[in-house]
Amino acid sequence: MPLIKTELLIPRVLCNGGKEGEPNYPGSRIMTGDIIEQNGRDYWSIKADAWLNQTTVKKFPHLFQPLQWWYGRTVEEMPRYVNTNSVYGIRKVKEWAFIKGEKLDRWRVEDTRGEIYSTFHLDITPADESEYQEYQKQKQ
Repeated sequence: MPLIKTELLIPRVLCNGGKEGEPNYPGSRIMTGDIIEQNGRDYWSIKADAWLNQTTVKKFPHLFQPLQWWYGRTVEEMPRYVNTNSVYGIRKVKEWAFIKGEKLDRWRVEDTRGEIYSTFHLDITPADESEYQEYQKQKQ
């Protein structure tokens, strides 16, 4: 089931610092490779059952890398509408495809008009149906 726009835009970080699956710093319950999201002001790791305050996350960017809204998502979580941020407008999505890159992973999206975009080339953000409908009205 697709996540709604507000869920997709919750700030998240990728935990770095060691080998995948090992603590990201000595004594931590949070593991390297975990993705944790902001919950209110702080960050909460469900897997580790642990809180991290926002100051810690900002103070150690080599341990907690801020993520794009689309990073680490499944096809099922991706939105049904996207905003190409004034390049092509707000579009209804036909299909999402994940592209594993040599240096950069990205998503490819095909809209219902058959046009294809990539999170590599455009600053694509999630949109919702009401934004899409409003955009369609403005175009008329």
